[in-house]
Amino acid sequence: MIIRHFQASDFEPVTDLLNRTYRKSARMSGLTPDRFKQEIHSRGGNLMQDYLVLEGRDSEVLGFCGYSTMADAARARMDGPIIAYSERGQGLGQRMWHELADLMRSRRISSVSVLLEEENRLAAKFLDRLGFTRHATQLIVTSDRPYQGKAVAPPGLKIRRITEGDVFDRDAYIQAHGRLFENRSRQFLDLLIALPDYNIFVAESQGAIVGFLELELVEDTAIIESFGVKAEQRRKGFGSALLKQALDYAWKQNGIKLIRQIWKTDHPEFLQVYTSLGFKQKTALHHMEKAIGQSSN
Repeated sequence: MIIRHFQASDFEPVTDLLNRTYRKSARMSGLTPDRFKQEIHSRGGNLMQDYLVLEGRDSEVLGFCGYSTMADAARARMDGPIIAYSERGQGLGQRMWHELADLMRSRRISSVSVLLEEENRLAAKFLDRLGFTRHATQLIVTSDRPYQGKAVAPPGLKIRRITEGDVFDRDAYIQAHGRLFENRSRQFLDLLIALPDYNIFVAESQGAIVGFLELELVEDTAIIESFGVKAEQRRKGFGSALLKQALDYAWKQNGIKLIRQIWKTDHPEFLQVYTSLGFKQKTALHHMEKAIGQSSN
């Protein structure tokens, strides 16, 4: 068996491996090669450079792992290692981890994190043995039907979907997003705006941005990638109005059957906004992290 970099011919077999591995997952099931490609790209990953494949003696794909980075190139998010069921118990996952850790160190990455569904106890034990530690928990909430109630926008609140060429305060948006999520460059924000299935909504009050929501359409699912309201502007109804308008837009798009969001439990007020608009909790995700030092042991 060999470990090599991801190639264009790997899209279908790796997608098949992921679907077999995560067939009961609320987050990962039902992947297609196009959706898989888009999801890695949206996180700043480069499949051909940053992802590895375990190839068997008959050239079949038996394992997959890799990492992606956003604006902060010193920190990475890891996918895998994922090993085919028939090949587990031979130390192949640990072998792939060592190869990937060496690759990350060569790129000057100082730490790597993983999002792990709480049902995946075997993977949690594997990461524990590698020295990963648990830092936070996130929740997956979903909605499978339009909300029938009302969410009245507060007076003076303006909500709009940003399209290419629209004028808005990009620096204020980047600053607001960075307080809750990762930091971004203006170039990356402009790239997201240009994507046909990526939608950015901003809420403005008295001419200033008070909240934002990013919604990606993937196959039959609308994924809320990020959603936030400035701390000093919360409990005024801005979040509910912003989420309701984004939901209304999503359900009007052809083929949408589900809306999904992953939310950090250290901001419980936003979970209440979701449940008030008909979302239900499906599972929890644990955030595990490890520093990348001179040795991968």
